[in-house]
Parts: sequence; C-alpha cells; structure tokens
Amino acid sequence: MKLFNEYRTQGIFVCLMSTLILGGNLVLTGLYKGVAVDFPRHMLPWYFRFILSYGIFLMLIPVFWTSATIRLENHPVLRYHRVWTFVTGMLMLIGLTCLFVRCGSQLLIPSTI
Repeated sequence: MKLFNEYRTQGIFVCLMSTLILGGNLVLTGLYKGVAVDFPRHMLPWYFRFILSYGIFLMLIPVFWTSATIRLENHPVLRYHRVWTFVTGMLMLIGLTCLFVRCGSQLLIPSTI
C-alpha cells in the first residue's frame, strides 16, 4: 500500500493530463470539422496540424513526465522532492491548456491565424 501512496501525485497529474489531452483533441477536431472549408490545413500553424493529424501522440507526454519524476524522486544523490513534482505537473497542465486554448482560438477568431 505504501507504493500507491508514494506515487499518488503522479497518478493524479497523469489522470488530469490524459483527460485534458483527449478532451482537447476531440474538441479541436470537432471545431475544425465545422470550419474546414474556411481554413485549409496548409493555412494552419505546424503545431495545430500536428494536433489534428497525430494528436494521440501527445499522450506520451504524461508517460515521460511520470517516468522522469519517479526516477528523480528515487535517485539517491539528487534532492528532488514532491514539491518539484507538483510544480512541474502544474506547469505541464498549464502548458497543455494554453496549447489547446490557442489552437481553439485560432479557429473561433480567424484574425489570430
């Protein structure tokens, strides 16, 4: 039981990141299908085209983040604490949210492209 309590922070952040990525992919794909005639793919920025085509690969971000934080927390020499896990997890969530909001705003407000 100690193992599950030790990595609870990573588990919560992985659930939040995964939900954000899957939801963001679904919303952006749906929004783009509605305005695909107005915005051909070649007019969109590279990161938006990547999300539309290969957005499921963003699910690797929580995997790599989790493995990195677990290794850093268990490293015998480094002093990497759970506070840094929380801070980096929040930064990842904020960064992913900004990415999806930016892409959505480019479709809803055409002057931002």
